[in-house]
Amino acid sequence: MEKQVEIPDILTACSGRRIENSQDWERFRRPELLNLFTGCIYGYCPFPVPWAVSYERIGVIRQGSWGRREQLVLHLPGFSFPLALYLPEGRGPFKVVVYLRLTNERETVIPLDRILQRGYAVLLLWVEDVAPDVPDTFEKGIFKSLSGKRGRKDCGAMGAWSYALSRVMDYIEQDERLLAAKSVLAGFSRGGKCALWTAAADQRFALCAAFHSGCTGAGLSRWGSKNKETVKEITQKFPYWFCEAYGAYGEKEEYLPVDQHMLLALIAPRFLYLAGSLEDPWANPESELESAWLASEAYALYGLWGLKLPKEPKEGKLYKEGRIGCYIHKGVHEMTEMEWELLLDFADEKFLFQ
Repeated sequence: MEKQVEIPDILTACSGRRIENSQDWERFRRPELLNLFTGCIYGYCPFPVPWAVSYERIGVIRQGSWGRREQLVLHLPGFSFPLALYLPEGRGPFKVVVYLRLTNERETVIPLDRILQRGYAVLLLWVEDVAPDVPDTFEKGIFKSLSGKRGRKDCGAMGAWSYALSRVMDYIEQDERLLAAKSVLAGFSRGGKCALWTAAADQRFALCAAFHSGCTGAGLSRWGSKNKETVKEITQKFPYWFCEAYGAYGEKEEYLPVDQHMLLALIAPRFLYLAGSLEDPWANPESELESAWLASEAYALYGLWGLKLPKEPKEGKLYKEGRIGCYIHKGVHEMTEMEWELLLDFADEKFLFQ
């Protein structure tokens, strides 16, 4: 495994200034990196942020001995979208998992029963209810609430999903049965990419979990690997996910002012969980480990461990001693129940003293 070009340094600002403490990180470097990711990759959000999200419950269905399902509708200026809330037995308040459900995923693609049995509420947001995962998404969903031509640096579908996830957090903060301080934002594949971007920009999520997020997720764009997805491939196949400016960096990753270890660093000092499979080179799990290791520099500014690994990490083992948990195992590009079990183990341990 070889790096194609030099990886940019997290702690050196564009001015050349060296960041040496968490105060300077929060004041200078963090806003700078957020602006770079926004302008070069994920795009600026054109949707209005409401003073408060209003919502209504339109149905309650008892699912089984573990709890019940509530159907919600969240109302924003000029747009509304449905949301499914699953509640475990008891009065709460409950820790909560927010999951971004992809186009071809069933509502039960995640182990709902097991998550609820472990005392977590679950909120499911389906991408199709916000911005369909299709090239003409700009004519549908939340984009229909806008008028005018999309700019080169305006967000694509991923930015729209991220915006909706932040509005879900607005709802969580209003529901006394849910604990925003013990919230897990999770996503798989492109959903994992979106979860990382959302958690980087919205510091209210306590833990971000990205399953097999790969290129433009946790994986380094500048990291070489056979059969690895590249910036050129992802922007040619899914140009509507990102801002148009991102496509210019295809096969020119060395000119990107950021790389994905910087995205992970923006989650510091909060918790991060990454899961990947060794037989999934397209998502480049080795690159995700390197990215997490490099991101640990930001955690060190707070006097915290990020990713803590032995010299020779073993496959199939969860490394959770620091604020970044990693689980790389044999398998293909799909979530497993074990990945979820270890995520909940990680979350339970980290939330214990919060």
